[in-house]
Amino acid sequence: MVERDGLENRCIFLQVPRVRIPDSPPVKKREGKMIHNDYLVADANIPLISCDRLRDELLIYNLDESATATLIDRFEKLTGKKIDKFYSINELSGGQKVILMALLAIYSPAPKIRFVNLLNALDPKRREAIQILIQNSGKDIILEDKL
Repeated sequence: MVERDGLENRCIFLQVPRVRIPDSPPVKKREGKMIHNDYLVADANIPLISCDRLRDELLIYNLDESATATLIDRFEKLTGKKIDKFYSINELSGGQKVILMALLAIYSPAPKIRFVNLLNALDPKRREAIQILIQNSGKDIILEDKL
C-alpha cells in the first residue's frame, strides 16, 4: 500500500518494512552490556525503502545530525557522488543504493545488524571499505548470503 501526501508526491511504504530498529528494552545484561533480541535487517536486494529523498531514509534509520554528516561524507568518499538530505535517492545507481543502505545501517543507533547479500552486491574496492567500516563499528553484525 502506498500513501501519497499530495504536497510532494513522495511515497512511503506502509507495509511491514524490512528495516526494524530495535526499540524494545534490552532483555538482560551480560558483562555490563545490554542484550537485544532483534537485529536491524538490511537486504542488498531491496536496499532502500522510501521512494523520494534521503531525509526519509534518515528518519527510518533514526540518524541524528552528527551521524548524517558522517554518512554523507563517507558516501562521497566511497562513491565520488555529492549528496545531501534532500537528494533524490532514485537518481542513485544500484550499487550506490547498496552502499547507502550499508552506511545507514552502520551509522544507525541499532546495536545489532544483519546484512543480507551485502558483500556480493559490491565491487571489490567498495566491499573492502565497507568491511573495514563493519569491523570498526563495534556492533554485533551478521553477514548473510542468500541465493
